[in-house]
Amino acid sequence: LQMPNKYRSSSLIMIVDPSSNNVNSSILSRFGGLASVAGISIPSSSGGKKSNLAEETIKSRDFFSQLIKDNDILHDLYAAKNYDKKSKKIIYDEKYNEEKSTWNISNKNVSLKPSEQEAYIVYRSMLGIAVSDKSGYMTLSITHVSPEFAGTLIDLIVDKVNSITRQNDLIESDTALKYLKSMIGTVSNNETKDSLTNLIEAQLETQMLVNIREDDYLLRYIDKPFSPEKKYSPRRSLYVILSTLLGALFAILFVIYRDINKTPYKL
Repeated sequence: LQMPNKYRSSSLIMIVDPSSNNVNSSILSRFGGLASVAGISIPSSSGGKKSNLAEETIKSRDFFSQLIKDNDILHDLYAAKNYDKKSKKIIYDEKYNEEKSTWNISNKNVSLKPSEQEAYIVYRSMLGIAVSDKSGYMTLSITHVSPEFAGTLIDLIVDKVNSITRQNDLIESDTALKYLKSMIGTVSNNETKDSLTNLIEAQLETQMLVNIREDDYLLRYIDKPFSPEKKYSPRRSLYVILSTLLGALFAILFVIYRDINKTPYKL
């Protein structure tokens, strides 16, 4: 009954395929075979379903490592003990010194700052993801003692996923362009040259979209995260009912056990 209240913020997100709004995929389907015959390998940003890419990225240790390195949130993730509704501030446990913004030292002169693996376990415990492959929508949720931080963390996750995906697609497109431009001067067949030109145009369009769509490159909000007013857990009334029922059950079992093993009275 002494457990702190926890709040769950959630968001409905559409998973966008960056290549679905341009002619890149159609060009590759038209000229991919001919380019392959010419010995050309075109890096692709798809690599499977975008929904799977987004989900597994958010769950990955590498992603979490970048998330905490680029955002000062480790103490909010790992050392949050409770939440003050009046001041709207997180109350930290003995591991973190809020006044000095430093991690405390144990009696054995060891820093109480968690390792990345320890923090990752906490991150996964508060993270909720549900993806619909048919609709292409994702429900992303965070459960935390602070309703504000729960919503903030969703924003940080979405921004980081979009940033990483954009950067990877840009690198792949740059690699493809360099290779295609180096090949176009080595072929004499006009049909092959036309194919290479179209493939170059497709990669240029990819780069244009990467630079234009910054905020919603892969993940686009349908329903933005919010700061919940009502707690998600614990359900104290349920705990009280279960405790009462269990107590009554143990009392009945004890009486039955005592009666069975009771020594009979002898005259």
